[in-house]
Amino acid sequence: MSDPIDMQEGTLMDAISILKNEYPGDEAWVNYLSVFADNLDAQDDKSQYLAVIPDKQLAAILAVKMGKNATIWFSSPCSALEKRTPKDVFENEPMGGRVLRTLLMRMPI
Repeated sequence: MSDPIDMQEGTLMDAISILKNEYPGDEAWVNYLSVFADNLDAQDDKSQYLAVIPDKQLAAILAVKMGKNATIWFSSPCSALEKRTPKDVFENEPMGGRVLRTLLMRMPI
């Protein structure tokens, strides 16, 4: 696990930087995604998820984990993201997708 202190600057790292740095890698993501991948295609109303969540992989996982609340969560402030919305982090943070992947892999199924 990464040290929350950035040794180059000697300051505490913010939560988003920690999530970026602790991404377990694409192989772990593919393994994790395999549990959820077919779920979005099986949804009759998948367009409602994809209308709000621009990444199909994230949409599939959120649909399974949160059901109809997935789109609400994606657009709501999240304490784990320093009160930013997942949508904002995904769209505006460098490596925002990686941040959300790390966060989702940490959430219990």
